[in-house]
Amino acid sequence: ATVNYTSQFVGGVDLKGDSATDGRWLAVYGGNGIVLLWDVRGDTAPSRLAVPGVALEDLAFSADGSHLYGVGNEHILTWRCDG
Repeated sequence: ATVNYTSQFVGGVDLKGDSATDGRWLAVYGGNGIVLLWDVRGDTAPSRLAVPGVALEDLAFSADGSHLYGVGNEHILTWRCDG
């Protein structure tokens, strides 16, 4: 199941995130210019995706989980999820 959430956490950090429908990928953005992308099937550290100059308002995976999209500041960012 897809989990799309926005939550307030300690320190007032507004986290945005999404998971791929196949359950493989999890992406989280905390407003610090970096999206963390985990391949939850492995035990490796998350990939760090740079978000220069864009305050993301939402993250979403494509229906097949092959791409991650970020939206903010009138921009749409796209990353290919390989592995």
